[in-house]
Amino acid sequence: MKKYLKMIGNIILYLGSMYFISFLVILIMKVLINLGIMNKSDLRWIFESSGMGLLIIALLTIPLYLLIFKFKKKNFVEFCEIKPINRRNIMLLLAIALCMGVFTTSLTSLPLVLEKFPEANNMIDVFMGKGSFILGLLSSVLIVPAFEEILFRGLIFNELKKNMALPIAFLIQSTIYAISQPNLVAIIFGFIGGSIFALSYIWLKSLWAPVILQTSSCFFMMIFRRIGVHQIFRNCGEIPMIIFILVAAFGIAYIMILIRKDYKILEAKYNNNQFV
Repeated sequence: MKKYLKMIGNIILYLGSMYFISFLVILIMKVLINLGIMNKSDLRWIFESSGMGLLIIALLTIPLYLLIFKFKKKNFVEFCEIKPINRRNIMLLLAIALCMGVFTTSLTSLPLVLEKFPEANNMIDVFMGKGSFILGLLSSVLIVPAFEEILFRGLIFNELKKNMALPIAFLIQSTIYAISQPNLVAIIFGFIGGSIFALSYIWLKSLWAPVILQTSSCFFMMIFRRIGVHQIFRNCGEIPMIIFILVAAFGIAYIMILIRKDYKILEAKYNNNQFV
């Protein structure tokens, strides 16, 4: 019982740190508004139109995590398993990321999705399709996705799998990641994406795996949105879009199977060496 209470306490600490920084950033900005240094439209731009707010929160929360681990006298890098991965696996992760970009772009371009869930496309447009390319690259593609992997896979998932069976820890982390998303479509994508990111983390035993996977998939989504691939998909009609979705889903599943096979081979070699 004690270990579960400690686990829950640590997870609350990790999530609470992020929300504390969020509260602090918003509070400071409201003070600046009251002083006349900023106005409400600036606040809306920072948090709703540019991704700048999420970027600031991520950049301020990561040092706080480092301080927490220093206080605990634990190695942050070792706990999160930030280890190099080989070139073959990097290429496989990039291929999965490309498929994820095609899958998401095709699915969110379907007329039914556009009609029933317009907020999904609006969100992608706001954070990836419009505004400064450099700011979008830093926020929506690099820093914020990497921060999410540190929080949800490096910290929360590790905390869970240290204290419970791996399948249960896997489902809980995917659920926590999903419900942190802003709308229904993002929650569904969040659960699927969180599961794929976690599997890459389990099989490659390095936080670099989900970081590369999420940042790369966001990069492909951003490029597709900027060059108008979503419009091309819409002009093709529903049947070609469904084909793109199925092909992309097959590509994701097939490449993940390849990564799992490599994992099983390495695991067998490790077990044989241990036995010898």
